Amino acid sequence: MKDWFEEKTHQVEQYGITAFGIPLTSRYHKADEIISMLQFAQSVARRGVAHYVTGVDYDSKATICGIETADTVSLGDPVHQQIHAAAMATLSQFMLLGDTEIGNLE
Repeated sequence: MKDWFEEKTHQVEQYGITAFGIPLTSRYHKADEIISMLQFAQSVARRGVAHYVTGVDYDSKATICGIETADTVSLGDPVHQQIHAAAMATLSQFMLLGDTEIGNLE
């Protein structure tokens, strides 16, 4: 019997998931990581800034979600603030524009 919760077991086979125009990837394909990335994508879409996010990659081994943005996004600008707020609300740990942060998840 397969151990679905072993570290490197792929819980979800995700080949090419794109949500709200944002490509999403997960190193070990963990369901909770994919759920978090989907929630993040939905949040930035609701905020009207999804088109500034060029990719989201969850590094399962490091337990951090990397957020890639368009070159026009800079630290502290209004778009960055909206993306940051969405990440804080949906991701446990993330890297955005070189800064690593812990989300406000309970």
